Amino acid sequence: MTMMEKQAELGRKLFEINMSAASELIKTQQEGLKTYFESNSEYGRKLPEIKDLATAMEMSKEYSETMYATLRTSAEAQASIVKSAMEEAGAAMQASFSVAA
Repeated sequence: MTMMEKQAELGRKLFEINMSAASELIKTQQEGLKTYFESNSEYGRKLPEIKDLATAMEMSKEYSETMYATLRTSAEAQASIVKSAMEEAGAAMQASFSVAA
């Protein structure tokens, strides 16, 4: 394979890796937003139930824990996607610049 062919193949592979990673990141963010809106909606429905400070604090604590867990899960999933894409891109670049024996 000539150097030009290798570079064209590298460009194609990097494009595919980027498109796949972007698609996965968007999907992950959509899932996170869905959970966020559902949690906010549920919290809003429970607000009329507040009768005292202890109930308000407990609901606030539950809401905060849910938001933190959602954010953490989303961030971990996105980091995994980016890490995988970078590893794939590195392998593609190594293959592109390797010299055939």
